[in-house]
Amino acid sequence: MRPAVIGLSVFLVLIAWASLVPRLAPHSTMIRTVPRIHSYLATDEPALFSVDFLISDPDGLPAMEDAYETLWIEGDETFALDLVSLDARGTTVIDKVTMHQFVLRMAPRFHTVPFAVQIDEAALHARLVDGREMVFPMGAFSYRTHTSHEGPLRLEHLHNLYGSFGEGVTSQGMLLGLHNESGETLHIDSVSLGSERVSVHTPLITRNATPFEQGMDISKLVDERNVHTPLLEGNETMQFAIRFDFTTDLNLLYRYPLMIEYSVGEASYAFVLEDFMFINANPYAMENAPLFKEVTIHAPASD
Repeated sequence: MRPAVIGLSVFLVLIAWASLVPRLAPHSTMIRTVPRIHSYLATDEPALFSVDFLISDPDGLPAMEDAYETLWIEGDETFALDLVSLDARGTTVIDKVTMHQFVLRMAPRFHTVPFAVQIDEAALHARLVDGREMVFPMGAFSYRTHTSHEGPLRLEHLHNLYGSFGEGVTSQGMLLGLHNESGETLHIDSVSLGSERVSVHTPLITRNATPFEQGMDISKLVDERNVHTPLLEGNETMQFAIRFDFTTDLNLLYRYPLMIEYSVGEASYAFVLEDFMFINANPYAMENAPLFKEVTIHAPASD
């Protein structure tokens, strides 16, 4: 009887081990992500942000929220994170393989004002409960905190302008309607999207009353002969056309914050619009296929 009992025990152990293999060591699992410009600006509370990915095995450990033990962004600096949620977002087919999209939503572990971190080549690291470490290429990552100084500038409307740029679709500029509630001249000193990868040249912010239409070409709205400092007279409402200039080949920009620093007389103010989705685009559309990057999984470090 004893050999039979031992044999049964070994058989049960093998069955238990086999049931874990697809979850713990899916060597054939394919995981992809699309690097882009990540830019976030927070005022009173930490900003939430996300990294999405495609995975061929929806039952694998990376597709389970409770599998994530530690998260951090690494580059020139290290930025610790807490996981808020892991959300499933449909499927897409790549090279005849059905891929399942998931979104990791995260928040920084601390919040202090002021604070700024800028990582040009960032990667999200995730340590799983089985000891393995996932590395997601992110692209550029910027996170800033700032105090919003209440002033006389009011936002009337904001329209994102987008179109093809390199591979896929990206933000290229905006039409920005502003109102000066004061009776004095208001000077716009700077406009920032929070990332060094995309800049706004203040002298090229042009007064433009053209009504917004889908597919507008920002290059035809910005008058480069207008080299005057943008301003609003007392109690004036005006629309401005603003073009974005990308400083590198990385140009996928779907969401971004907006900070306008301005002055009225001797007083200085900052208008802050926190993270906002301007393009609800699918980063995994086939036109973005050349941009897909592999998410790597590293085995636990041996003692």
